[in-house]
Amino acid sequence: MKKNPKYVALPSEEAVLAERKRLQHQKKYRQTLRTTLYALIVVAALAVLIATLALPVLQLSGSSMEPTLSDGDVIVLFKSDTFEMNRPQKVR
Repeated sequence: MKKNPKYVALPSEEAVLAERKRLQHQKKYRQTLRTTLYALIVVAALAVLIATLALPVLQLSGSSMEPTLSDGDVIVLFKSDTFEMNRPQKVR
């Protein structure tokens, strides 16, 4: 059989204040954790976007650029809108 108490003991003022402080700390901790997580996601997305669009990383295959670059070398390209071409100079 269950007991139905008529009176319930109320917590003390110190216990209420301690619980309130704990809940406020927990809320602040979760908010900080959420903000940090969102910032990391944004930074990761920007890094992937920049790496894909502006600085593609390629692995060379073949030996057409030897001795400067070998088969299997990894290079980072820098994409630009301008194209510069140096004209060969005449040897006198």
